[in-house]
Amino acid sequence: MLVACNGNNKIGYGHFFRCLSFVKFFSDIIDQPIFFLGDFDNFCRKRLVQEKISEISHILDFLKMKSTNKHSLLIDSYDESFIKKFRSYSKNVNVFALNDSFYNSPYTNVGLDIDYIINVRAKAEIYDNFDCPNKLLGVKNFWGSKELWQMRRMVERKNWLHDRLNLAVCFGGGITSFSDLMISALEVFPTIPTIKKRFFYITECQFKSLKHSKPAVIEKYDMQVFESNVYKLLLKSDLLLNSGGLIKYEAALAGRLPICVGGTPLQNEDNKNFCALGLGLCFNHKKELYELSSESLESRIQLFFRASKKAFDETNLVNARRFVYEGTRHNSYSKRNL
Repeated sequence: MLVACNGNNKIGYGHFFRCLSFVKFFSDIIDQPIFFLGDFDNFCRKRLVQEKISEISHILDFLKMKSTNKHSLLIDSYDESFIKKFRSYSKNVNVFALNDSFYNSPYTNVGLDIDYIINVRAKAEIYDNFDCPNKLLGVKNFWGSKELWQMRRMVERKNWLHDRLNLAVCFGGGITSFSDLMISALEVFPTIPTIKKRFFYITECQFKSLKHSKPAVIEKYDMQVFESNVYKLLLKSDLLLNSGGLIKYEAALAGRLPICVGGTPLQNEDNKNFCALGLGLCFNHKKELYELSSESLESRIQLFFRASKKAFDETNLVNARRFVYEGTRHNSYSKRNL
């Protein structure tokens, strides 16, 4: 399987880690060697080395390696110019496209021959309108990782509501322009008695930015190096303050309440749909943040656990596994008229 995506501190790491978690979670049914191709920085490359996954620099390198009829393409990108590079190749193999757009999808007008669309965004089963014969839709199909499912099982076996809770803060791995709303979130949380410890997972470039613009914020938090393994980031946390994206799905799966602020327009839309399902808290105005109290937080936590138990059920993954199995075991050359 050729995995096409990008991951670096300019565009962020969501596409990369979504693809990585996919091939890891379904590794037992993807009966194909895995190769990653894209614009990766050292942060991503180190993770590939850790997982013993090979990176290639050009699609021709992958074509030379093919020794079986069973091969496929997994692609995840917003960059149409990047997607177009795989048009010719997509005509001859089964193509899985990880998509999180309801409208104006980057895959719509690029000429990619897509066989399987996977969109596990909240409410994708309602709003996804991409024309494709095979679809896996909705947050109930979110695979996450085996470690996150284990965290969920542990959470469900104990009384999660403590007198004091640990808050982790993570705005992603990219070079982030911190909005006023995000800074307000950092500044208001220390006033809530429920919060016991505050961990800030941050990259070097983000640390330099905050040290220059908001040094007082840094002093209030326990600074931690941004982890490439989200399991380690969530392990000692109960709440996760974030701007949106993949990490809020991972947190909710693990039983850690996501609290979403700011983000891109796409993230804001997704945050709204996600939190409407009771899977997190979403703030769009400073006034809402200042009104958050220990009592209101506790009630939302209770709602979160009821909603997340319904959304993340391991029995739902039977359908996802069947979907991936059929796509990767199917003869790729069936798309040709041979």
